[in-house]
Amino acid sequence: MMQKLTYKLTCIATLSLSGMLNALAQPQQAPLAPSAPIPNVQSNQPIQVQIPQQPSNRLPKQQQYQQQQVISSGAPTNYKDLKHLVNELPKVQTKSYDRPQIHLALILDVSGSMEGLLNQAREELWKVINLFNEIEYQGSSPEIRVALYTHGMSEASNGLFLEKRLSLTTDLDQVSEILFSIKTRGSLEFSPSSLLAASQGLEWSSAANDFKAIIIAGNEEFVQGPLTMKEGFRVAKERALITHTIHCGSPEQGIKDLWKKAAQLGGGQFLNINQNAKQQYIETPFDDQIQEKNSQLNKTYIPYGRLGKRGIAKQKAQDMNASKMSKASAIQRSITKSNSYYSNDQWDLVDAYRKKSINLAKIQTKSLPKELQSLDPQALESYIRNKQKQRNEIQAQIAKLKNKRSIYLKEERSKRALSGKKRLDSVLIDALRKQALSLGFKWKVNALPEKN
Repeated sequence: MMQKLTYKLTCIATLSLSGMLNALAQPQQAPLAPSAPIPNVQSNQPIQVQIPQQPSNRLPKQQQYQQQQVISSGAPTNYKDLKHLVNELPKVQTKSYDRPQIHLALILDVSGSMEGLLNQAREELWKVINLFNEIEYQGSSPEIRVALYTHGMSEASNGLFLEKRLSLTTDLDQVSEILFSIKTRGSLEFSPSSLLAASQGLEWSSAANDFKAIIIAGNEEFVQGPLTMKEGFRVAKERALITHTIHCGSPEQGIKDLWKKAAQLGGGQFLNINQNAKQQYIETPFDDQIQEKNSQLNKTYIPYGRLGKRGIAKQKAQDMNASKMSKASAIQRSITKSNSYYSNDQWDLVDAYRKKSINLAKIQTKSLPKELQSLDPQALESYIRNKQKQRNEIQAQIAKLKNKRSIYLKEERSKRALSGKKRLDSVLIDALRKQALSLGFKWKVNALPEKN
């Protein structure tokens, strides 16, 4: 481990400041870093790192990081300079939304040993999202928004090893696309800094009773980097964010490495998973029917505008990604697509019409598919409404099949005396469900989430 860590840090140290600033110029996936360069920097000088000797193969504690000196005129020169970088992390104001909100921010460890965690996140994304099927708050259906960060990557990211991948978005296909693009490449995990970045860097709802959760996962000591645990949670507490921690490893090690204490400070649950556990899949008589309905559902989408081609291609790609992960993942994605919170009004005419976000009388003809360009506004509206009716019928059919599937799975699991392995979905669904109930969210059909 120390050999690997030494190699990583040495590679990091040779990055020039100009290379870092070029990385900041990349849209969306640029690493979090200061908005202005650190004074007295000469980017042409190499960085030299002195690594303290460690007695074990685990990363050092925060106190040991304070003794580590980084000697360079082109990067943070010591531990205090990392705090300067923390102070320059983006700060975003909270926002008032016109509907109840469910906000989930995922912070995933992408160090070298975490390929299993990433695969579980890719495979179980749709099942976790499906937890919120038929949920409501005071009679209203909420919007679901997901954000994504990674930490522990090999790039220095100006010293914080942190990257904002996606802001809070309703575009669930985009979440999946980003998840499948992430590569493990491994380095230091500054969990308190990552928590602060997510807490203050997103448009969290300002409503106290909206669902707002940070889920942070990793396998090293929680307290590393320039911030204490208390400092990392400061903004989360101010914004009423609940933090659930997921330790990838044994529960005993997670407790020793302060992941349980972090969950207690964050008001959430300490969760423990085996990142390499395989999914338990039980085939049901309804699986193939659900997938066939998904194919029919895809035919009800009408791409339009500059995002149309990109949107429908992305949808098909994420269908394929789910299928490649497992049949269970593909089924869960089909179930997600049968719900109203799976919305693509930015590129699909049916969703745009349903959400009243488009004026058909003013739509540009060239923005439509060729076969629709000759239609007048009335004929176009009739066409869209027909597709909407088809979609509603197919989604209702998927919902019925899903309920039958859930009953079948419950009976089969009881017969086989199966218990859920410690995977991402099996621990996270229960924690999120309890949080939702505590805030006053209710399910129209109060059934436990599927175990498969």
